[in-house]
Amino acid sequence: MHPKSSWRYIYNLLPVVLPFILFLVHAWFFRDWIIDDAGISFVYARNLSYGNGLVSQPGMDPVEGYSNFTWVLIMVPFFLLRIFDPIVIPKIISFILILISFIMVQKTLKLLSKFANVAVFFVLTFLALNTSFVVWTTSGLENPLYIFFISILLWQIIQLRDKGTYDIKRIMFISGLSALCALTRPDGIVYVGIFPVFVCLDLLSGKYRAKQALGFLIPYVAVFILIYGSYIAFRYFYFGDFLPNTYYAKGRPPFSLDELNGKITDLFSSVGLTIYSFMALLLMFIYVGVKKGITRPYRSFILMFVITMLAFFLLPFDWMGEYRFATPFVFLFYLFVFLTGEMVYQIPDRKLPAGVLLGILTLIFTGNSIGTFYVRSKTFAECPTVPFTKVAENYGVRFNQYASEIGVENGSYLGPDMGGTLYYSELKVYDLAGLTDKTIAKSFGNDDSLFFDYVFDTLKPTFIHTHDVWTYGANFDADPRFRQNYVAINEIEDGWIHKYTGLTMFTGDYIRKDAIENQEAFLEIQSTSKPFSGWCPP
Repeated sequence: MHPKSSWRYIYNLLPVVLPFILFLVHAWFFRDWIIDDAGISFVYARNLSYGNGLVSQPGMDPVEGYSNFTWVLIMVPFFLLRIFDPIVIPKIISFILILISFIMVQKTLKLLSKFANVAVFFVLTFLALNTSFVVWTTSGLENPLYIFFISILLWQIIQLRDKGTYDIKRIMFISGLSALCALTRPDGIVYVGIFPVFVCLDLLSGKYRAKQALGFLIPYVAVFILIYGSYIAFRYFYFGDFLPNTYYAKGRPPFSLDELNGKITDLFSSVGLTIYSFMALLLMFIYVGVKKGITRPYRSFILMFVITMLAFFLLPFDWMGEYRFATPFVFLFYLFVFLTGEMVYQIPDRKLPAGVLLGILTLIFTGNSIGTFYVRSKTFAECPTVPFTKVAENYGVRFNQYASEIGVENGSYLGPDMGGTLYYSELKVYDLAGLTDKTIAKSFGNDDSLFFDYVFDTLKPTFIHTHDVWTYGANFDADPRFRQNYVAINEIEDGWIHKYTGLTMFTGDYIRKDAIENQEAFLEIQSTSKPFSGWCPP
């Protein structure tokens, strides 16, 4: 290779490699953590690979307890090869997907920016520093795969719009990517609307006639229906519903102005900015628009950015912390910042000296990112959201031991936090959160009579565990059958409920009285077991 070619290769490589190394260093903060919900996807992948179907446990009725079908499929080969580790393998897959996504950002910015390598280094460095982005792309959930599809989709859309003409093969590829986004996360369906918007805008501008527009839209819609529609049909015939069970379990709160304000605040927080910094960026964007500095490819990027924000506003509140649903927004935000700053810089009658604007932007984001995100990452690492390993220990392994020592055979368990429980439990597991149980999903918190009858007369679980919001929501003490049929292995007053509601309710582990085969062993366990005390050290 010629020396100049070698230097050019290194020069193009470093803007991706250096931020990716920073991303890996940042991810080391969370090296032992996988969120428990990820374990649900793992067990569906494991059961599918072992020939048991898409079920939470072998022999259970098919219930769609996941909302990330493509992520489930990616895990299947690792189970088939018998090399799956619930911590290591998801992390490795995530790193590979993020590296490819970073490369896609470079390819995209080469089409959008005159300072491509500077832009790549800026964007990827701040992504690697962002706590929210690193946490959720290494959490074991589908976020890195979602970003992977979005990054390729953005690159393809910019290429399509940059050329000014529509290529049918590229249109069909974009449609397929949109379908994969929708199969990776339910809100991913918003991306299917991007290309039709472009066609409508070109139709209104007179660039294409209606017949030409239909010639573009028909293959686009056909590919989307073939991929996404096929899965919807499969869902109906396999799971018996057009909607995933997670829709009934998680629900959707009524939209309100307070919720909208909270969502806007969350968007600012996800990138570590104040509302004033965000307003400054918005004013820069408006300035570019007034000066007519917005190029056709940049308009395409802005549409995708706006649709990504729209998807975030339509999603329900997420309890997991660190703005999990904002991952696509964070991913595109730093591109928006750099590209907008570059366009202001390129406006002929700008008043700022050369490089000053980009320098100011870099200083602002560097200061915000290093200071804010270091504290946030350190705090999250000290007390991460519901760790898979702790759930496995507390509800999977521990209840296995209860059953073994007390002499329970063919036992069952009802409780929340299913990932680690399903992955390690030797009991039949019923999901108090309803993700893998249709009846609980529709009755919990909505129909107490149906819920209690289902639990106490139909399921009759050997063991029950509740804590915090699940104790409050289940409210088992409201039904006399609970205390008549169950005895506490351990039990304490729930401090979380008392703090937030003022009510006195009890959290603990419970066993059916008629399931106790070894009374002496039960009394020994009862005297030594400790109730749930939270996921983090006091």
